[in-house]
Amino acid sequence: MRTLARLISGLISWLALGLLACLVAGLVFVALAPRLLGWQFIIVAGQSMEPSIQYGSVAVVERISGVEAKPGDVITFVDSGSGGLVTHRVLGYAGDSPSLLTKGDNNTDADPLPVPVGNVRGRFLFEVPHVGSIAHWMRSPEGYLAAAVVPGSLVILFELASIVRTLRRRDDALPA
Repeated sequence: MRTLARLISGLISWLALGLLACLVAGLVFVALAPRLLGWQFIIVAGQSMEPSIQYGSVAVVERISGVEAKPGDVITFVDSGSGGLVTHRVLGYAGDSPSLLTKGDNNTDADPLPVPVGNVRGRFLFEVPHVGSIAHWMRSPEGYLAAAVVPGSLVILFELASIVRTLRRRDDALPA
């Protein structure tokens, strides 16, 4: 019975270590990618680009200047009205001015205001589905609680298991 318990404990330890290693590698990538690759990560908080880009995903955007944007590109820009970031497709150029006409793939009409090329922050590369939903949840009270309680509970459980193993070894070593 002790052998099975040790096997399970060892397996859980290795799984936890592997999960932690993956988490650390992911965090290192997220921290270094913007500097090394010129990428930006944006949580998609609307459905205007579905099905091309799903709500709740993380859009990976490469930095470009607005003059590099071409019709058909999906760009991220600062909205002149709200000041927020918007990711929409370029339809074309707005007359003689250095502005772009844009539209969300899921919208029936083009955006009401042309986008000045100076407002363009980048070009969409790819998305990571559902990760943005997790990030939104992590900002909630339940998410904060889970981020603190789950790892803390795991540390306590591993320490308790270590204490129990030590006490059992000590009891086994004592003469009867």
